[in-house]
Amino acid sequence: MNRVLILFLILTSYTFSQKGNSFWVSSNAQIYFDKTKNFWEKGDSSILNYDATGKLIEEVHFIGSMNPQVSYVTKYSYSNNLLSKVFDIYQDGNTESWDTISFKKWSYTLNNNIQSITTYKKQNGVWIDVDRLSFEYDIKNRISLETTSEWDERTNQLISNQKKIYSYSSNGDIEIVIRQICNQYGFWVNTGKDSSVFSNGLKKENYQFYYDDKNKGEWLKTSKETYVYNENKLLSQTLIQNWSYIDNSFVTDQYSRLITTIYDEKSRLYKVIDQVYDMNVKKFNEDNLTNFYYQNSQQTSIENQLNKTEIHLFPNPAFDSFVIQSTDPIYKVLISDATGKVIKEFDQFNLLLNKYAFDISDLSEEIYFTTVVTKDGTYCNKLLIKR
Repeated sequence: MNRVLILFLILTSYTFSQKGNSFWVSSNAQIYFDKTKNFWEKGDSSILNYDATGKLIEEVHFIGSMNPQVSYVTKYSYSNNLLSKVFDIYQDGNTESWDTISFKKWSYTLNNNIQSITTYKKQNGVWIDVDRLSFEYDIKNRISLETTSEWDERTNQLISNQKKIYSYSSNGDIEIVIRQICNQYGFWVNTGKDSSVFSNGLKKENYQFYYDDKNKGEWLKTSKETYVYNENKLLSQTLIQNWSYIDNSFVTDQYSRLITTIYDEKSRLYKVIDQVYDMNVKKFNEDNLTNFYYQNSQQTSIENQLNKTEIHLFPNPAFDSFVIQSTDPIYKVLISDATGKVIKEFDQFNLLLNKYAFDISDLSEEIYFTTVVTKDGTYCNKLLIKR
């Protein structure tokens, strides 16, 4: 797991976990679109465990779809309520024994700011620090410099090779981040830059640049991210557009993406839908979907948490239409009569929605059966049409 994802999980553990007398469990399941099958497949999943104070203490990572298997476990330890170490524990395929093969160690300043995050890996039974992420702060206690160092086997020491330099607006927002690398001659050179635009404390736009040191010697635009927020000031959409030097404008092409974030009634993550723009059909196609589940029970099995799909059909009896609400994407809905003959079939669904309405005004008054096909299986319900 990369350090960016770790930091994201640390932050979201306080945002989306809940405190109580028993530890809370949340899980996320990634789903990707298999273009060869024209079908959604479930990818990797994970269970996140929290302690009674809301701190993330364990992640159980799974691979597989129908019968997910544990691939590795990440454990978090704390010291004085601050994250201290993160361990990645894998199972040996030959001996089936579990062993820690890497861990990250956090250090802090006197102001409890993160000073460094060092990664250690076991080599020949010895722990070796293979990379380090270090932070420096300005007089206002804000990050001013982020430095990445990697282990150099020739000199047997950590060598700094990447930097991020932060500057802030008058309102204290991160306005510019400049990325640098150390070249073969030992000089720091610019490689990229992020320039952000804020409004009322929310980041509305972010522009990305690369430094053209061979030709013009200036910053050249590459892409723009536009952010949209919901009424609770939570990020709901991210639109990514690339810069065209032919038209000198941001364009929507096959590399552009639309990321939609949906929250539940408690403002917790519910779905993250990643769409890629298809130039052939001139529209966004769903490419990746992550579902988030929350559970306050130590008795619920891992398999049930990952495979649980809730289907609700209403009203029933129905008149001219009915609605199906599902916690997971629906691929197909079939309506059959009492003999089992399929008389209606629906297979076009928008993944941005979790409620779907169906017109049955052309069906006569009698008993029918609905078959709902999701990624986890098939669900059947009796439907009564009454007029």
